[in-house]
Amino acid sequence: MKPLPLRFADRLKLPTNRSGEVRRAVVLFVLIEATLVGGILTAIFAVVEPSPLVFSVIGIGLTILVALPVNLQSCKAWMKLLDANQQLTWTSITDPLTQLPNRRAYSDRMTEVGTDDLVLALVDVDRFKRINDDFGHATGDEILVEVSHLLSFAMEGSGTVYRMGGDEFAIVGDAISSEHMHDILDATRETVAKLTFHAGSRPVRITISGGISHRRPGQSLDDLYRAADAALYGAKLAGRNNIWDDAPQGTGVPPLTVGDDLEWRPANRSG
Repeated sequence: MKPLPLRFADRLKLPTNRSGEVRRAVVLFVLIEATLVGGILTAIFAVVEPSPLVFSVIGIGLTILVALPVNLQSCKAWMKLLDANQQLTWTSITDPLTQLPNRRAYSDRMTEVGTDDLVLALVDVDRFKRINDDFGHATGDEILVEVSHLLSFAMEGSGTVYRMGGDEFAIVGDAISSEHMHDILDATRETVAKLTFHAGSRPVRITISGGISHRRPGQSLDDLYRAADAALYGAKLAGRNNIWDDAPQGTGVPPLTVGDDLEWRPANRSG
């Protein structure tokens, strides 16, 4: 249960988010508590003593002496518990490598969307599995971190970037058009293509591809995701290093035929 001094602070609408604010709330609570105790003692001893002031002062002093450390300790324990819970919550919705919101955070966001209009983009690193195999996972991790930073910087104020797993990122646009999303991601794609990473003495160049879908009236969130995934698939089939909007009519992309590059599949984020 929340300590009494903090409930008292809530009633007075006093802030208690920082340790200094908690201490001030406790001191105020204890002073009021001690004043009440002193008043009660004054009233009691006024009946039997001609000079009850000394008992009032003693009562106030004892109340402060006992109540202040006890209340401070209980409030500190409460705040530590809150901090631990907040840290646990943050950890559960944050990708440890990139510090981006993770797939769970994305799912939580989607449950709050309802029927809202929105733009969804899926982005991944081209031939990422090959990068990991050829240059090692440390280089792969470095690439993911840098790409996540570039996407987050580019989408600041326009959308939220989520790491869905592996090298796949989902981006939910905040009240922007698919054209605006395309311009942002295409500029980011060009920036990424100019980067050079290093695995030891070996230079590593990368590209990214993306697919964008604007939610249509009545379209489910699952269908929206599939449409963005299909657009990403199209960007891969078109040669990678592309940003594609919805595939024609939003129904997908032409099926692979013999001779196509089969490295990438929607269910296998390795391309």
